[in-house]
Amino acid sequence: MNAPVNLDIFDESGNEVVNQLPLSVYNPLEALIGEYELLKKQLEYISETAKRDSAAFSHFLWGNRGNGIASFNVESIFDIKGGMRSLDATYWSMAMSLTKTMDVFAAEKRNEWNEMINKMTTPPFEREMVTSTLLDLMLNREQFFAEKVDGAHRKLSRHHATNSRFGFTDRMIIEYCLDRYGYLQHTQMNYVSDLRACIAHLRGEEAASSYTTYSDVDRIINAKKFGEWFDFDGGAFRLRIYKKGTVHVEIHPDMSWKLNKVLATLHPAAIPSELREPPKRKFKEFVLHDDVIGMDVRKGINDLIRRHHKMDKDHCISLYEFNSFKEDKVLLGKVESIMIYLGGYKNTANHEWVFDFNIDPVLSEIVRTGVVPNSVSYQYYPTPEALSVKVHDLAEIEEHHTILEPSAGMGGLLSQVFNKSLVTCVDVSMTHCFILKEMGFTNVIQGDFLALDNLGKFDRVLMNPPFSEGRAESHLNHAFEQLKVGGVLVAVLPAIMHNKQMLKNANCEFNKIADAGFEGTKVNVTLLKATKLA
Repeated sequence: MNAPVNLDIFDESGNEVVNQLPLSVYNPLEALIGEYELLKKQLEYISETAKRDSAAFSHFLWGNRGNGIASFNVESIFDIKGGMRSLDATYWSMAMSLTKTMDVFAAEKRNEWNEMINKMTTPPFEREMVTSTLLDLMLNREQFFAEKVDGAHRKLSRHHATNSRFGFTDRMIIEYCLDRYGYLQHTQMNYVSDLRACIAHLRGEEAASSYTTYSDVDRIINAKKFGEWFDFDGGAFRLRIYKKGTVHVEIHPDMSWKLNKVLATLHPAAIPSELREPPKRKFKEFVLHDDVIGMDVRKGINDLIRRHHKMDKDHCISLYEFNSFKEDKVLLGKVESIMIYLGGYKNTANHEWVFDFNIDPVLSEIVRTGVVPNSVSYQYYPTPEALSVKVHDLAEIEEHHTILEPSAGMGGLLSQVFNKSLVTCVDVSMTHCFILKEMGFTNVIQGDFLALDNLGKFDRVLMNPPFSEGRAESHLNHAFEQLKVGGVLVAVLPAIMHNKQMLKNANCEFNKIADAGFEGTKVNVTLLKATKLA
């Protein structure tokens, strides 16, 4: 029996298993080595047989050659050296994927290994070589992490004053991430991926793979959203990309000094002490969401997007595209809960999930940001259609009326509106705002409505504000300020506010509703119609 070694092995579900395992005991890496050794024997047997019986094998090559394709020499094509180069490269790639070793490497080292695999110049995939290499990598993870941080810093553009030679700041620029044809330069994007992975590591979260980062950025490029900021991983990291290939990265201030502390382990004299400490000056606030979606769910949705991208229906996803989740009921439940949150409903007759908007861009947004707003904290309860109809009847909206919805959610209260260009939607959730734009609303503002002023004056205000902590009355008063004289505000309010006089210079009518039909909660509401007087 071989001596036990400490290796990070991942089971079939992608869970990390760290144990003292003798390599003769079954584990995924041992199985991979065994599979390699069996294929190696088969290659050797085929090579020896082909060379021994070359006259017979040559007839296969001659008889099956395509028109215009020259014949092959049996001795050359069945040479064991070429076969072993391909086999070694293939199984090194599989071992790296199995143990997630590539995630340990800095981009430069990862690029070197990818090149060796592509050119089939890897070392032999022998048991001793594999175990010693992977063991060395695992034992030196912290060193590799520091080198990954260092590599990302070295790739920052030296032509832009935004970047500091002495360490990371909260905003940085990386050049040459696109080639002259507008396609991603993967070797350069590896450094952006490394920076994202390092931030995830410092936050104690699973890092997105390099492939995930390529996919996220590629979708931004394909949508031609150049020069726009996009959030990643719950707001700890965001970037914008320009046609000339520069990527601007902005990170939370709490991350920059932590990265510099790691950098200082390699270059203690080069990193000023002030860059290694938490900032004393006040930075602008970032929203770091608590409800970050697990990487397993994000990977599952990313695979779903790739499969669905080949389909014609933008607003529907076939139930057959969920078949890959059938072996993991827990993961399927998590993915379907997101579909429900996004307003999707399962049409079993047509075997598909149906949505009110093009679903692919929204799912891509969720994969990139890693968050779905928490219904309780956001006080988001979609307005039922029957209630929306009552609100519209009371509002008496005409074709020329401008409309404000101060907590628009995913447009439930606006389902009866036909001219979306006259509607201004406000919502605190970036995900909701993205969905509203996909639904065709052109005037969408992301932010806390109570903190927004000078939105203009509107003919109509339709609102279903958050109810908790007295927010309903605060939202109501602020919304009434945005209403024109003679304009009408219709609000869905908690029943406790029925007949309560809250607005000055207003003609108010109340209409109590016993059960408003909000999904997941039974709540009594009152509808307020307020006409603004001179």
